[in-house]
Amino acid sequence: MCQLTQKLALSNYIIDKWAEMQARKDQSSDVISMEDKKIAIQKFSTTHFMKLLYFTCLESARGENGTIKSPNLFKYFNDFRAYGNGPVEQTIYDHKEQMPTISKNEKFQYKLDKTEQDLVDYIIKDGLIDYKKMIDDSITALTNDNGKSIPFAADDDIEKLVWISHGELWNIAQFAEGKKLIVDEDYFLKKELEEFDKRKKYLMINYKPAI
Repeated sequence: MCQLTQKLALSNYIIDKWAEMQARKDQSSDVISMEDKKIAIQKFSTTHFMKLLYFTCLESARGENGTIKSPNLFKYFNDFRAYGNGPVEQTIYDHKEQMPTISKNEKFQYKLDKTEQDLVDYIIKDGLIDYKKMIDDSITALTNDNGKSIPFAADDDIEKLVWISHGELWNIAQFAEGKKLIVDEDYFLKKELEEFDKRKKYLMINYKPAI
């Protein structure tokens, strides 16, 4: 499978997992049906999912004691550009309608002839199981960080996510060719994670300053 197809499959899985988180919030239950996710996914915009995609990738680079973990999701998602509303993965943006189980027209929606298991089988068959686990671990960390979770839900103010995403890499990219973020250098990723943590602590899920 070519890298674009792998990238689209992993992006699809990330979107599916965030839709599941939204459904859990909506239903206040651990038992989530496909119908619940179909309703939840349509609440999100491309801007919202692009920010969540970026944070999922960034969190996957967090190692122990301030180190950068490698490989991380930036191995595949390596074309983030500094748009006005924060980082956008340009390749995914340009091909978002080609994801295996999710399409994007006016709204994101699940393709009628595909299932979540089709997507998982797709990922496993192509040897991406380690990256699937990175996604699962990153989303768990972003939504269960000792009360300092990012405001991921679709009914939260998108400007909060935009503000968090305007970090070190976004600022540097304003002066780079094509406004491309440097996501393959440990030094810059460490700086980005430090800035991310500073900003995130002021936007806990209940929006009270962290102590």
